[in-house]
Amino acid sequence: MGVLVGLAAHRSNGKATPVVSTSTIATTSTSVTLAPNTTLQLVPLQPSGTVTATSTVPGSTTSSSSTSTTAPREVTGAGAILTAPASPDERRLDPTAGCASLADAGWAEVRCGVAQAHGAALTWLTEARANGGASARRAYVFRPATSNMEQVVLQAMDEAGDRFSSINVRVDGVTGDGSQDLVFGFRGQGAAAVLAIDLVHGPGVVTVHRDLYRGSARTGGGRLDTWSGVLGAGDSACCPSSYVHDTLRDTGGTWQIADEATVAPSQVPPSQV
Repeated sequence: MGVLVGLAAHRSNGKATPVVSTSTIATTSTSVTLAPNTTLQLVPLQPSGTVTATSTVPGSTTSSSSTSTTAPREVTGAGAILTAPASPDERRLDPTAGCASLADAGWAEVRCGVAQAHGAALTWLTEARANGGASARRAYVFRPATSNMEQVVLQAMDEAGDRFSSINVRVDGVTGDGSQDLVFGFRGQGAAAVLAIDLVHGPGVVTVHRDLYRGSARTGGGRLDTWSGVLGAGDSACCPSSYVHDTLRDTGGTWQIADEATVAPSQVPPSQV
């Protein structure tokens, strides 16, 4: 039985056992009627109450898949990579140098930008420097304090360079309230290459956290789409044979998985973070 590797959820995804049906197979809220001699393959019931069915009619070379979810699942920022600093940290912003002036002394590869977030303009910054044969990395979220002063509200530290292979940030209106959000992607090291997603909403709080096995994430149209690999029987760590595609939406202040489907690796797009 394969296991979806991730901190947020674990799903079974072993090879399904064929079941020959002559009438109707029903889930909690959906029924599927099959033609005579049609084979239905069911994967085990997901924790969310989701059943994915694939049907193949004898003599046909095509198959179809569908996903039925009985109720949306809530997603929160629990387990976030970005956390509040242990002690207050305020830095002077040089209007001439811009957001790069907020970087730590001695650090390079500085990238930064500003999001017009809900209730505040949030500045994001990432930096790196060599640490032996590794690359130490840091990520920050700043919020205006006083004139030309910026306060660190969230940070993530990889001082030894053994946590992340990359840190990327995307600014987009994911929540759908007319403001901008920050989407951080922390790519882990190792064969699992877990992509940890932190969605930061104004005035500086992580509202969504996801851990995606060899994952991908994309934003647009007031939604966050994620893909997380599922290791099947015989799969090597590098190459999941299927992925779970989740569509997340904000519903009045609560983030939920609105849609979920199992897709082939060829259907996973490049990650934007």
